[in-house]
Amino acid sequence: MLAQSFFVWGNEPVSALDLLKRDNKDLAQTLAEARTAYESPDLFALKNGIVRLEKAIDAQPKPGQLAELKYWLGRLYRKDHRDDAAILAFTDALILGQENPAILPLVRKDLADLYFGLHYYDEAGGLYRRIVEAEPSNLVARGNLGICLEQLGFYDLAINELQQVVKLEPGNYFAQYNLGLALVAKQQYLPAKQCFEKAFKASKDDKEKLSMALLGLSRTACGLEQAAEARRLVDRAIAMTPQNHYAYLFSARLYQDQKEPARAYEEVRKAARLAPKDPAVREALSSVLQNAVPNNRSLAQKASPLPI
Repeated sequence: MLAQSFFVWGNEPVSALDLLKRDNKDLAQTLAEARTAYESPDLFALKNGIVRLEKAIDAQPKPGQLAELKYWLGRLYRKDHRDDAAILAFTDALILGQENPAILPLVRKDLADLYFGLHYYDEAGGLYRRIVEAEPSNLVARGNLGICLEQLGFYDLAINELQQVVKLEPGNYFAQYNLGLALVAKQQYLPAKQCFEKAFKASKDDKEKLSMALLGLSRTACGLEQAAEARRLVDRAIAMTPQNHYAYLFSARLYQDQKEPARAYEEVRKAARLAPKDPAVREALSSVLQNAVPNNRSLAQKASPLPI
C-alpha cells in the first residue's frame, strides 16, 4: 500500500491529493474570472483579471495549464491594447500548448487575428494557413489568408483562396471585395469589376460597404482608362460617406493623374484630418509633395484590404 504524503496548511494537515484538488479549483476559478473579465466592459474587471492571471502563472502550474493561462492572459492584454505583451503571451501558449493540444486552435486564431490587425501579413498568413489546413471549411480563415497573400504580392495564390470562399458564399461582401482587389493587382479589370458589383449588391443598406465597393469600381474604371467614370464613382462614394478617408485618398490619386497637385493635396489633407495615423495617408502626402503622377493602371492597383 502506497503511503500518502501530508503537508501542513494553516493549522491542519493536508494531503497532496487535497492540495492538487485545491490548486485545480483555484485555477478553474481564475480562468472563469478571466472569461468574465474578457466579456465585461468594466475596466476594473479587466485589470483585476490580468493581475489574477499573472499571479496564477507565477505559481508555475503544469505546462498544459500554463498554456491555457497564457492564452487568456494574451486575450486580456489584447483587450487592454497591450499588443506586444499579447503577442508574447500567445506565443508562449503556442509553445506550451503541446501539452494541451485542445488550446492550440484557439491560440492560433487569436494570434493570427492580432497579427492581421497590426498588418503583419507574413506572420498572420502563416497562422491562417495552419488553421485552413486543419479546418478546410473555415471560410473566415481562408478569406483572411487570401488577403495576407494579396498584401504580400502573391496574387495568384490570393485569388485561388478567395475564389474558394466566393464559390461557397457568393454573397460574402468581404470576399468579393478583396477578390476584386487581387484581380485588379493582376490587371484583370473586367473580372474585378464583376466582383465589386457583387460586393455592391451584397452591401444592402450599409453605406460604408457601399462606399468601398464604389471605390473598387472606380479602380477598375482607372484600369480600363475611363477617367470620367472613375471620378464620378469616387465623388459618389464621398457623398455617401464623407467620413471615409479612403475615398479622399483615391480622389487625390485621380487628381494627381490629371496633373492637379494642388487639388490632390487638399484631398490628402481631408484624409489626414479623418485618419492621421493611417500609413496610407503619410504615403499619399509624400507622393503629392514629390509631385508624383502615376498612370491610371498604377492607380488602380493600390488599395487597402477589408478583413473577412
